[in-house]
Amino acid sequence: MFAGKILVASENSHKLQRMSHILTGGKFLPICAKSGQETMTLAVSHLPDAVVLDLEMSSMDPRWLIEKLREWYLRPILVLAPPLTEAETAILLNIGADYILFYPWGNVEFPAYIHAAIRLSRRLTESDRPTGIYCYEGLLIDFTRRLVQLDGVKVHLTQIEYRIVELLARNGGHVLSHRRIMERIWGPYHNENNKILRVNITNIRRKLEPFPGSPRYILTENGVGYLMPPSVSVKDSEPSG
Repeated sequence: MFAGKILVASENSHKLQRMSHILTGGKFLPICAKSGQETMTLAVSHLPDAVVLDLEMSSMDPRWLIEKLREWYLRPILVLAPPLTEAETAILLNIGADYILFYPWGNVEFPAYIHAAIRLSRRLTESDRPTGIYCYEGLLIDFTRRLVQLDGVKVHLTQIEYRIVELLARNGGHVLSHRRIMERIWGPYHNENNKILRVNITNIRRKLEPFPGSPRYILTENGVGYLMPPSVSVKDSEPSG
């Protein structure tokens, strides 16, 4: 069973190879970054279930990187570090790291920490999950169960596709700009080019719309953004503005 996507960042190719091997054996999908900038780019594009940062990186200060990730990334951040003082450890935890694994870390300990971090993160996400149901002309979205049905048939959306649909449904009747959608889904460090959003909208329409060229559910406000029709069944909607 697939256990999640893990972004691992290190400038040391041996460390990356070792982490990738361990993660693959643990049913994780490793995504490797060899620099600080690549770490930020891959975090935005892949939305991993956890990020693992090697503290010994020179291309970008890992502490700065943790702080910038924490401005929008809410999932676990684990740090691989040499022995640190109590004060240094406290700084990493205070700026946003969730776990610190000190060298040398073991092949059993490493995936166990990741499993524990993701398990806790998912429990917290479950407790914060929006409740309510969106319903409009055969389309039903159950936010509690993350279930999407069209005319009673379950629709399989990717994680990003579901997040876009959920965001639009919770704000039914309100146009959300391209920038706002991208910031909410991919974070403040998204590429200004909205091609990735347009590709996802096209894929969503193929799955939801009987006639994708004449959409009923995912509507376009030319030059502005997208919206979904309002539903009186939507609860806990995000304030508009």
